[in-house]
Amino acid sequence: MTSLPSKSIGSLLWGFWVVFNDDKHTIHVKVSQITGFRQIFLDGKKVLEERHWRSNSSHDFVNEGIRYRIDIRALKNINAHIECRLNKNDKIVESITFRQPNMIRNFFLFTLFWNSILAAVTGYYLVSDVYYYSLAAFVTSIGLVLVTSKKCVGEVIRSEVE
Repeated sequence: MTSLPSKSIGSLLWGFWVVFNDDKHTIHVKVSQITGFRQIFLDGKKVLEERHWRSNSSHDFVNEGIRYRIDIRALKNINAHIECRLNKNDKIVESITFRQPNMIRNFFLFTLFWNSILAAVTGYYLVSDVYYYSLAAFVTSIGLVLVTSKKCVGEVIRSEVE
């Protein structure tokens, strides 16, 4: 059983968890922008599991005669901004927007800085190309690990209840 978070949280690598609190129910939505995998839980029970390769998707399910729809939109793919809306009987109940804080920019700055230093040092000592490229790949992978770690979590920038 997946442990469900109590509030909306996420990262690009581990996926986003969006939590909606309806009048009687708690709805958890797990969105992975990397694999396209979406899961929806209603009061801790999985009600839907789908994979979508598009940025935007809608997911419908019915509970106690009420029709729910979750709309997921990628607002800015490069910065991992997503919006998740809860619709109840075709009326928007709540909308939550997530963003990943400067993740892509931080990755490029990290790898550019350290790869520039690496190129200057290896060029000065005339180190072989194979050695340089292996070190550059190592520095780039360290940058990816730092940027996509669980500590680099997204934040809710807007939550609207209508």
